[in-house]
Amino acid sequence: MIKRTLCKDLYEEIERLERSIVELEEQIIELKTQLNMKTEEATSLYIENQNLRHKIEMLEKDSQTAH
Repeated sequence: MIKRTLCKDLYEEIERLERSIVELEEQIIELKTQLNMKTEEATSLYIENQNLRHKIEMLEKDSQTAH
């Protein structure tokens, strides 16, 4: 009887742990997706920043040659 109860408890714990693993795997996928989105956003902002710096440099050169 004790053996049967122990086995049942262990089986339930294994099932609980398996469900936890599945939940954690889903969270990992979601976090990876969010990370990829943030990486794309950072890359886009970097490119935009570089373009704006270039425009500022060109405007500064134009204003220097005008004077």
